[in-house]
Amino acid sequence: MSFKKESMQHPDILNLFRVASRSYGDGRSVIKMAQDMGLQHERSLNNKLNANSDHAHLSLYDACNILQLSQDVTPLRAMAYLVDYMVMPLPESKSSQDVLAHFIDVFTACAGVGESVKAATDKNSELGSDLSRSERKASLELVDKLIEASVAFRQALLVE
Repeated sequence: MSFKKESMQHPDILNLFRVASRSYGDGRSVIKMAQDMGLQHERSLNNKLNANSDHAHLSLYDACNILQLSQDVTPLRAMAYLVDYMVMPLPESKSSQDVLAHFIDVFTACAGVGESVKAATDKNSELGSDLSRSERKASLELVDKLIEASVAFRQALLVE
């Protein structure tokens, strides 16, 4: 998902929370979400998610509940983007040895990506100095794997 920082404002993020709450349960209303949050009425949650409401505001506690129940990280990503950060899932790993081996494998793969990008941007390639859509997608997937492996390796170093 892409966000434009200059146009991203708090009401926009509030709308992302509204969308996350509506996708919970049956996907048509916030009734189940409100019930699972312990609110007496669906109206209470709707008011908290309304940027124009003067009497009800979404608390940090409510926002965390919505994120946890919906498992939709889009609002969290938008909030992080406002302060030049990014959100990514924690990698699953069991020991630092596994992480180190995975990290080395991914780093090796990234060297291959570097070579493929170099070849793809050669003047004699299909698109010349530009990357094709599929080349960009493949490169992004491998970069994401490298970031994930790096975070896993960092976490393993912190706990052992």
